[in-house]
Amino acid sequence: MRAFNAAITARKLDEALDLLGEGGVQFNLRAVHGFAADTGASPLTSDLIAQWRAVGTVLFASTRSYRREVLAATAHSQGDLAIVWAQVRATSQRVDAITASSVTFAEAYLLQRRGDRWKIIGMASDRPTR
Repeated sequence: MRAFNAAITARKLDEALDLLGEGGVQFNLRAVHGFAADTGASPLTSDLIAQWRAVGTVLFASTRSYRREVLAATAHSQGDLAIVWAQVRATSQRVDAITASSVTFAEAYLLQRRGDRWKIIGMASDRPTR
């Protein structure tokens, strides 16, 4: 989870995607951006890898900088399953902005041990609509 956030911050999309498990699920609790306001028609889930591939591509093209900082995290694991509850601060500066803006939110990660590696197989965020 920390390695994923560090890879996104470093704009290393391939490294971030490598930490996600095939068949993983992104839970979309609400629209992240106001221009895509939730009409109730949006699906609750989407493919985790496809979601982050699209987000990363747009994010890196539209920002001068983007940082995901894990402020606090609580983890529990048993066998091949782990869950992490984290408080994350995302700070970004759009290419057309003079200053950066930040938002702090809760994020939950579901991980599965696959061989000798942990893969994120589920992610949900309580990030507010901007």
